[in-house]
Amino acid sequence: MLTRSILPVALCFVLIFAACEEDLVQPNADRDTTLRVWVVKFYCEDADDEGVNDIEIIEFHARVSAYNRKAGSPDSVPIVENRTVFAIEDQGWIMMVDNDQFVCPMSFVDITFDTRAYDFELASIVVYADALETDEGWSDDEFGSNTIEIFGQDFFKNEGWHYLYVTSADFRFRVEIFIEEKG
Repeated sequence: MLTRSILPVALCFVLIFAACEEDLVQPNADRDTTLRVWVVKFYCEDADDEGVNDIEIIEFHARVSAYNRKAGSPDSVPIVENRTVFAIEDQGWIMMVDNDQFVCPMSFVDITFDTRAYDFELASIVVYADALETDEGWSDDEFGSNTIEIFGQDFFKNEGWHYLYVTSADFRFRVEIFIEEKG
């Protein structure tokens, strides 16, 4: 008698769990997914300008691109390409030493992925960043740049935090990127 009354309840829990698990695998298969990609800051891990432990930065840039992609297809479909989310130049120079950080205020882009027609796990976000350091004519300026591509399956790894390293002979910056679902 007890088995008969528990069985429908247990079956109900199994169905609810299966539905929740399906939502976790493709949480937004029935609607588009909008993410906000933040370029949070340039963190100076190393500053070494010809023996002096400071650098004079005259430019920082960060750009974001994003792409939809279908399973089985090598081609990607651009959503946003080379959108500037942060740029500072022609502002004089910014002196930095080890462990200094340059915060990028309100530096984000919202990207809407078509998760109904494309595979969200294969979508990608590409972040490019660069920095230019000057020696004000007594030596060559130092330029560093780098790019990171993050795929949909990894967007929320490390709680959404990703790091891009921009280096030159005089500096090493860790560019901190944060991805979150919007809405």
